[in-house]
Amino acid sequence: MPTRFIDVGDLEIFPRITLSSDIPKTERYLTLSHCWGTAPIFRLLNNNAEALTVQLPLDKLPQTFQDAISFTRCLGFATCG
Repeated sequence: MPTRFIDVGDLEIFPRITLSSDIPKTERYLTLSHCWGTAPIFRLLNNNAEALTVQLPLDKLPQTFQDAISFTRCLGFATCG
């Protein structure tokens, strides 16, 4: 199991980072496999980790992540826990 997840939330709840220790082991989840590439992108760092547990800034995420969040919501994986 990954150590962190993006809880995609729903239309009223913003996506946020969630620790796997906060999610039941039986919870279903999806994963995104992607190539990081060489261009600098917004990412989880020590200095922004706490803020990202409250809300992910969608406008700073790469389009691949934004699309994955939308698609995950459409599949019915609205929130964790």
